[in-house]
Amino acid sequence: MSGAHFQHCKKYSFRRRAFLFAVSFYTLPVLGAVLVPLLAAVLIFIPTTTIAAENSITVEITTHLGDAQTFKQGDVISFFLSLDKDAHVLVLHLDATGYLQQLLPNTLQQNSFYKSGLFIPIPNERNPFQFKVGPPFGKETLWVFASDKPLPSLTTTKSANGSLLINQDIGEIKSQLRHQATSNAYEYGEAQLILNTVAASTTAPQ
Repeated sequence: MSGAHFQHCKKYSFRRRAFLFAVSFYTLPVLGAVLVPLLAAVLIFIPTTTIAAENSITVEITTHLGDAQTFKQGDVISFFLSLDKDAHVLVLHLDATGYLQQLLPNTLQQNSFYKSGLFIPIPNERNPFQFKVGPPFGKETLWVFASDKPLPSLTTTKSANGSLLINQDIGEIKSQLRHQATSNAYEYGEAQLILNTVAASTTAPQ
């Protein structure tokens, strides 16, 4: 599914500010006549930081080009998740302007339980969405949370394009998830990926 199939890329607003379209919907021809909705996202990566604790799950996240790669506007990105145990996974994205949205679970993939393994593709070939780079550009952060028990549902607002926007601070969310894991003796883990995104006209760093 090439990025060339994407059409009519739009920038959406939230609270009267430019909001990273990290989950905006498009259509893509599949098998000639069927149109499948896609999710778009944005990003560039620096090595994963894994946060471990007692009763922990080891979590790592990277991209199809590895860490410390620059992605430009229009690039389509695949993430690769590694887990040492089966886990329910929550993926959040903090854009360059400070807005937070939920990438997984989403309206097209509500089940985010993954078997343990190395370099598990997100999305995989069966998922009807992709992540595509778009504005606003700059430093961004991807958070991955994993637990052997289902993670609590966050309060989200569904935008017109299907994005799940979060009106909660990332610090509060981390505290909530860690408290739940500690209080209930759940197996739990986190990984953080620092991102940087650039416009198509920008020369990528060597």
